[in-house]
Amino acid sequence: MLEEMQLKSWGTVTLGAVLALVGSAISAAAESPSSTYRDTATVTVIEVPVVVLEGRTPVRGLSADDFLVLQDGVEQTMASFEQVDLSLTTMGSRQQGEQTVSLAGRRYFLLAFDLAHMQPHNARRAVVAARELLQDGLHPTDLVGVSVYSAVAGARLLYPFTSDHSQVEAALLAVEAVTSRDQDVVAQARATLDGDDGGAAGNLMRFLEEIRVFTTQQAIGLESTIGPAGDWLDSVDSSTGGGALMVEILLEMEAEYQKSIKNVVRDRSFDLLETLAELATALGGVRGQRYFVLFSEGIDESIFENPFDTHGSNRLAEVLESFRRSGWVVQAIDASRDGSQPRGMYLLANETGGREYRNFNALDEAMGLMLEQTSISYVLSFQPQDLELDGSYHRIDVRLRNPRGRQVRHRDGFFAPESVEGMPDDILVAKGDQIASYMEGGTFKVAAMAAPFKHSGATALVPAIVEIDGPEILMGQEGDLLELQVDTYLLNDSTGAILLSTRNLTIDLATHGDLVRKGGIKVLDDLLLGPGEHLLRVVVLERGRGRRSVVTLPVVVPDFGLGEPQLLQPFFPEVSPKWLVVTQGEKNSETATRFPFEFAGRRFLPQAEVILASDVAVPICVMAFDLPTDEPQFQLVLVGADGARPVGGNLQIASELERAADGIFRVMARLETAGLAAGEYQIQVIYTGDADNPSTINTRAFEIRRSGG
Repeated sequence: MLEEMQLKSWGTVTLGAVLALVGSAISAAAESPSSTYRDTATVTVIEVPVVVLEGRTPVRGLSADDFLVLQDGVEQTMASFEQVDLSLTTMGSRQQGEQTVSLAGRRYFLLAFDLAHMQPHNARRAVVAARELLQDGLHPTDLVGVSVYSAVAGARLLYPFTSDHSQVEAALLAVEAVTSRDQDVVAQARATLDGDDGGAAGNLMRFLEEIRVFTTQQAIGLESTIGPAGDWLDSVDSSTGGGALMVEILLEMEAEYQKSIKNVVRDRSFDLLETLAELATALGGVRGQRYFVLFSEGIDESIFENPFDTHGSNRLAEVLESFRRSGWVVQAIDASRDGSQPRGMYLLANETGGREYRNFNALDEAMGLMLEQTSISYVLSFQPQDLELDGSYHRIDVRLRNPRGRQVRHRDGFFAPESVEGMPDDILVAKGDQIASYMEGGTFKVAAMAAPFKHSGATALVPAIVEIDGPEILMGQEGDLLELQVDTYLLNDSTGAILLSTRNLTIDLATHGDLVRKGGIKVLDDLLLGPGEHLLRVVVLERGRGRRSVVTLPVVVPDFGLGEPQLLQPFFPEVSPKWLVVTQGEKNSETATRFPFEFAGRRFLPQAEVILASDVAVPICVMAFDLPTDEPQFQLVLVGADGARPVGGNLQIASELERAADGIFRVMARLETAGLAAGEYQIQVIYTGDADNPSTINTRAFEIRRSGG
């Protein structure tokens, strides 16, 4: 139905019937002090990223029915299935609204720098190659971590896995500085790190400086060079009896020296392999495709080829088994200039399903094939039956029911958790990337809405309203205290997600339980955002049982500084006190402002999700900014899901225009749903404008449900 009129020409309209519909359901719940939350699961779900290749080409378009999953030789029932296609987007070209990729569907790259087996100049070349990969070769959802190995400090993860390039660059800058003999480079790195990221980057720099003085010395001994006795041989005259004896002694000394050097090299090589295996095992908690990109000049593999050295063979076998079980695929990059030396990481790379790359001057060239082959993957999940929580290892086998010569690649298995409380919670992944990877929905229903209001300059005040379904959040609740955490994030391409607000709530059900059971909990929060298109993600955590639900909503913030007419979405005020309402409490000075949701001096609360019965009358509040003062015109239009005007229903203006001192124009409308069939509808508000002010439109969706629907 359509209602069009000149606002200035309205006659007097009695507001009592409309305002009587606006409930005064605002009641505050006390907020508890901040507390720590740990997200734990009550069931064990195993996620298996799988790549299928036909020759060298990844295969897309497969379904769950194409796969067979076995645990310890027993077929499993698949709980969920996801295809992840990373081939359509490259770094720097991420599209707005691109499908969320779960942590299990993402690729993890650990850039590991072996400082014990690289000359400083080659280490710096490796950093340059890593930057090229970071800038040009990766997908926006790829997560990158940086690690260094030294004989002094072992292996260290410098940063958790993140898609934030500034954090990765800080770690690469520190690696570059620690291998540089140029004091200007070191000073510049120190200044940059101290100026960024506060104490974290500074601590990173201080740690690397601890091993700085050892870097050059660690490279000594990679080859069996001539020792001091060997150097003296050239000055000894062996033609005399004494000279011949001296030569014999020096030769024996040199042989012992070469033997000791070989033992040092052997021990250092084993230390490298065992330390990296321990790091890979420690990082086994990450959930997606795992690639251990190792920059090294390599080790002499001949030291492992002694058939009489059973101890060395056993140590090597244990290292390889640890890597296979960790699920990390080693991609070994020869950091030497020409790759001509017979040392490398071929055995380690080959045994884990990776490759050793030699004679490559650019990492993106060396890694291009691997990136292409892993761009299409599938995430298969299953819930093991009767799994003992004992930390034991279980084999996984994924097969195609109709292989047709195609190869299936996946990790070998998983370790059972030792307790429900001890399950991994992705602490190795930067928090922002965890949030950005969350899937919509959860174990209880959550709805949210947000709208921009004029505030200060280009900054808008964006009140956000979160509705938590009462019956669902209370399902299985024990005790009188319900503890919730409501986090609101701004999704961001470079950092994953930025935390805007955290609300920690402790609700006494003995006092408020009836109201929560009747409807639920409504949380109000004030956010500050600049002009542009934004995505907000609201994460609601129920701390007692570790349950989580997620909802994402787009918010378009206009540039109020331009003074152009702006229409807000129509608001449906609550008409019955069915919510326990949590307000923001004491206002922050930045967001302190007049409560925006009001009309004729009376406050109301908008509904985040609007579901109406088929025979009711409800109020609607329309708000606008910066309208011309000379008879602005509106259209209010009721349309169905198909965009056509429906049969039944009635929408009409029910008040005069209110011009508030804060610059907001408000008017009330009345919607009668009689005659509307069950389904989805929209209310469109259109400002028709004039030659100087173009038309604008805003909409609000709602649903009609019949009783019991």
